[in-house]
Amino acid sequence: MKKYRILVVDDEPINLELISSFLKDNYEVVTVDNGEAAIKIVSQSPGEIDVIVLDVNMPVKNGFEVCQELIDAHPNHRMNSKIMFFTAQEAHVREKSREFGCSYLMKPGSKDNLLGAIERILQVLN
Repeated sequence: MKKYRILVVDDEPINLELISSFLKDNYEVVTVDNGEAAIKIVSQSPGEIDVIVLDVNMPVKNGFEVCQELIDAHPNHRMNSKIMFFTAQEAHVREKSREFGCSYLMKPGSKDNLLGAIERILQVLN
């Protein structure tokens, strides 16, 4: 059985650690602390990342810039369906996620909510 690969992008080390601890038993987890690193990983092998859990407020490139760049660079890989914004800014992110066709989950999220959201994304993609 395939172990799905989740890319977690957040500039806060505590968030990377917490999200990884929620996911590590069920998924292969890759973490990066900025948007440029996320773009590099996905661009090197776009089909190998199954879901991207993406913070919005980050230095270098924010989550919306990362999302747009991935969608533009990989039109055949359904990037918008793979990306889930994970943020504390509900109103603004809800609107932008609809524009991009991405999902979102509010911080702080529970383990069950995060796992459920990822499972829904994987069901849509498969």
